[in-house]
Amino acid sequence: MPCVARSAILQENEVVHYHLINRTVRRAFLCGNDAHTGKNYDYRRQWFVIRMAKLQEVFLIDVGSYAVMNNHFHLSVRTRPDLAKKLSDKEVLERWHKLYPIRDKVGGLIDISQEIFSCRLADKDFIKERRRRLSCISWYMKSLTEWIARKANKEDSCTGRFWEGRFKAQVLLDEKSVLACSVYIDLNPIKANLAKTPETSDFTSIKERIETLSSPERRLFLVAFRACLSVFEEEAPFLLIDEKDYIDIVTQYALGIVDKKDIESRMGFANIKELDLVIQSNSRILGTKESRARYVVQNGVRRICGKSLP
Repeated sequence: MPCVARSAILQENEVVHYHLINRTVRRAFLCGNDAHTGKNYDYRRQWFVIRMAKLQEVFLIDVGSYAVMNNHFHLSVRTRPDLAKKLSDKEVLERWHKLYPIRDKVGGLIDISQEIFSCRLADKDFIKERRRRLSCISWYMKSLTEWIARKANKEDSCTGRFWEGRFKAQVLLDEKSVLACSVYIDLNPIKANLAKTPETSDFTSIKERIETLSSPERRLFLVAFRACLSVFEEEAPFLLIDEKDYIDIVTQYALGIVDKKDIESRMGFANIKELDLVIQSNSRILGTKESRARYVVQNGVRRICGKSLP
């Protein structure tokens, strides 16, 4: 049994960072090159990027890092219920209808008349629930994974599970845990021998960030990293670090040449293996010893499984 209940992990009324993971059923290679069937499903990894870009138009959830692998994916996100509260009722409804338009009994789209729109707008309970969902991790993951599963099953002319189960979530308590988790995510293709360098790591946030350094207009949906003291501003950075510095950190770990004392002091890990050991310790709460101790007191839990960040 987990040390911390899932309901305690997903704190819907607070700005929280999460590490999210989900795997395909039986860990089959349903999103990459399947050696068993001889089929290549690499193109399905692009579906994730397309869908996340769509979801960014609707949900108030920042995506800081992502890596779409052959049989699983990782996301580092931040919920923004603070921004959801600022939306007008009309804006909430307009956002929701982008993703979930009104349909008839057979699934056909129904053109929303002003009368129908006004009727829904007058339903305060309906609006309140949709406002909550706009910054809800569970609804975000449902909207991502269900769309992928339906699309893949339709293509394969089959039914049944595409995903192994519900997604796994880790709370990232502090700046150090967000940075460590982001680096861990961006290094996934290199550790799996799918790429040699961050620049060639397809379907990852690190490749997108490298490409957008010279062409900012190519940024799809990633929230910015930059030096800023406030983490609650509307355009708040995901990490308090310059993007060039972040790319340098990922590159050094990827090449195994972490020799700068400032990087080791900032991250606390000398190599990828040390980083993996902590992230993969199955703890639902990731942070330094001090941050984890505060979490225990504030949330009334007895203990937290897994290792602390150094």
